[in-house]
Amino acid sequence: YLYFPEFFEYMRAHDVPIDFVTWHKYDVEPSLYVKEAHMLREWMKEYGYEDAELFLTEWNYWQLKNRGAESSYEYYNFETRLNIKGAAFVGAVMCAMQDAPVDMLMYYDFRVNVDSFCGFYDPQTRKHMPTYYVFYAWSKLRGNQCACTLEGGEGDIYAVAAVKDGKTTLMLTRYNDDNNTCNIATVNISVKGYTPGEVVYCHLTDDRHNYTEIPLFPAEDGSVNVRLCNNSIAIVEF
Repeated sequence: YLYFPEFFEYMRAHDVPIDFVTWHKYDVEPSLYVKEAHMLREWMKEYGYEDAELFLTEWNYWQLKNRGAESSYEYYNFETRLNIKGAAFVGAVMCAMQDAPVDMLMYYDFRVNVDSFCGFYDPQTRKHMPTYYVFYAWSKLRGNQCACTLEGGEGDIYAVAAVKDGKTTLMLTRYNDDNNTCNIATVNISVKGYTPGEVVYCHLTDDRHNYTEIPLFPAEDGSVNVRLCNNSIAIVEF
């Protein structure tokens, strides 16, 4: 992406309009995606292209150790994209990028058996893999995005929420690239204006669940607790 200033300089010097800007990003840390989005948007403003749209048109989990595509490390990347860690990474990036100055994200990719980047299906059995359930969970965030604040914790939990017809849907993702992270995180959820009912339903995806319905019982103040192991995704509906 470091060639962008030179590109923008050339386009401006030749009075060429830009409708959209696109870039690709493969990494393991969601914050780096956000950082690059802000960097690109600042360059766009600097060179007079602030009205152009910004698209991340390829992204996925890729841990790079300066090894070739046939290395054992690339097999680890392939394995990760198919398991719960890869799914949690996808959920974390999607949540983190909601507040970034980017217009669209295009996960790469959905083509089973074409290459090693598809995390939706087992390439042999076509069975749904964890990343499939992340996108299914994301589809539940219909309506208007609403303010969602995280307090405390280790910084490995990501959240986004939406409201429609008086119903609040919250998506929580816990992701940490450190495979030695093994503690359970308890997230206390409080929704402003929520009237406590008998039960709140959570759908959990982790190393033991695939979008499994888990009942949560509100406290007297209407808050509920969700327990998340490392690399997990939860949808909670109030």
